[in-house]
Amino acid sequence: MSESKTAPGREQAGGGEEKNDHQTFGTESTAEDLCPWMPDLMAAERLGIDPSNPPPGLKVERVREFGVPDHGLVMAEHDVIPATWAEVDQWYAERGEPNKARAWQERQARVERAASERAAEVERRRDDAAVLAKWDGIHFAAADLDPARSGWERKMAAAIERHNMIPAKNTLPVLTFTGKQAIECGATAAELSARGRLTPDAVRALALRARSLAEADAQEVRAQARLIVAERAAEGLEVPDRIDLATFVASPVPWLVDELWPHGGVLGLFAARKAGKTTTVIDVVGSLVDDRALFGRYPSSLDLAAEVALIDSEMSAEQLHAEYSAAGVRNLGRINLRSIRGVERTFDVRVPQVRQRWAKQIKPGSVIVFDCLYSLLGALSISENDDAVVEVLTGLRSLATECGAAGLLIVHHLGKDSERGARGHSSLEGFPDVLCRIELEGLPDAETPRVFSAFGRSGVSIAPARLTLGTDRRLRLDTVAEVQAERHQAALDADAAKVHAVIQEKPRSTAAEIVTGTALPEKRARAALRHLESIGLARDEGTAKTRQAWVAVEPETAASDSFMTVTDTARRRLAEASE
Repeated sequence: MSESKTAPGREQAGGGEEKNDHQTFGTESTAEDLCPWMPDLMAAERLGIDPSNPPPGLKVERVREFGVPDHGLVMAEHDVIPATWAEVDQWYAERGEPNKARAWQERQARVERAASERAAEVERRRDDAAVLAKWDGIHFAAADLDPARSGWERKMAAAIERHNMIPAKNTLPVLTFTGKQAIECGATAAELSARGRLTPDAVRALALRARSLAEADAQEVRAQARLIVAERAAEGLEVPDRIDLATFVASPVPWLVDELWPHGGVLGLFAARKAGKTTTVIDVVGSLVDDRALFGRYPSSLDLAAEVALIDSEMSAEQLHAEYSAAGVRNLGRINLRSIRGVERTFDVRVPQVRQRWAKQIKPGSVIVFDCLYSLLGALSISENDDAVVEVLTGLRSLATECGAAGLLIVHHLGKDSERGARGHSSLEGFPDVLCRIELEGLPDAETPRVFSAFGRSGVSIAPARLTLGTDRRLRLDTVAEVQAERHQAALDADAAKVHAVIQEKPRSTAAEIVTGTALPEKRARAALRHLESIGLARDEGTAKTRQAWVAVEPETAASDSFMTVTDTARRRLAEASE
């Protein structure tokens, strides 16, 4: 089909006068009656040409007749005489074909109507967007909605209730709504203008409450999750058998270390930084495997078939071997050493499967020594102050129970303020049966005195005493009274050496002369004289009628005197004081 052009006529081929095409066909029609389109064949008939053999000057192209591909004539140089709708209708009717021109017209009308409706919708949405933007930042309280009312309020209240009833993860409960949301639910601007708006402070207060409610829900979820995990973990567990205390037979060896470590107990050793924690652990392990007294005072009692399972997270195997060899530990073969330095996560005793693996590596009846808790907590990303510390401590005690250990030693650090106890969670000191502490009497230094104390169940109570490392690389524990007595004796021996030198040089010296010669206070000089006299190294040859006359007594003379004796200890002390 070709588009009909509405020119009034066309010129004669010979250049004659114009003729009206409508008059030629005997019709008169208005522009509204004319059909803008006509079938190609009808246009050819009106031109009086044969479509199969068009004259020169006409161009045949492929066109679309009402959207259907067909051969048609496109008039490049000639005008087609327009036809009316009645003529086009008649042309189709004579051929018994559907009126494609009418169908095309109806389709165009629909397209135009749709375009008009779209334009109107765009304009309406533009107006709606302006209204929504105006009300988007205005908030109202969800609690003020009346679900009993019909319309948008009921719809909005129902939507908020559904959201708050089963909140999604990481979402907050809805306590407010905006004017935009209300309009989208059907509210009008007039209805919203009549409602009370929330002030910024009120919006903030409700936002804080929404977050608080969400946090409360999250805590409740975590609590229920822990309960579910506990219930699952409890499946298949056996309840411990009843113990009849009336017939119960206690262990024949109640102590691992007398007066300090009860058999089967948990010992917590907490030491200040560089206070000798490692040295103390070595001495504890050495006393157990070598069957000797700890600190030279407290006998140990570990079954000869048992071992000490030493799980160390701070030193390498090479360092541990060097330390224990230098300390003179004889029975190194009784130490089941496990260095977990750098692989601390393999000792996550919170996990039952991990404990099962470790329990297979530890002989029943052994003592477990774990040094140090701090490194394990760090590897497990657990803060020392976190409640998760309890899970680790419980896991350690469970391991000791599962492998039938004779005792458990847990090593950790004291806080900067030693009076506040172990660094971290309060359970660290509440968990062990016996608490042992090593503190410094000053700044960290090799010469700074170390003080050890212990307190706990089974009547354990060791008053603060000084730890001293002997030349044999073993620790000795001296009480404060013993230390004070030793200091006093050392000072007295030094004063006695000075007095002895004076009376040797000037026999029969008086007390006043001795004070002058030694430059000692009179009280100290007289005390030194009494000490020398008591050990047989000086005597007063004066009489009741004469003044004092102190003379030095040689060891041989003193030994032969029936009233005085000189011990080897006295000679040694005097010699040391003289040096």
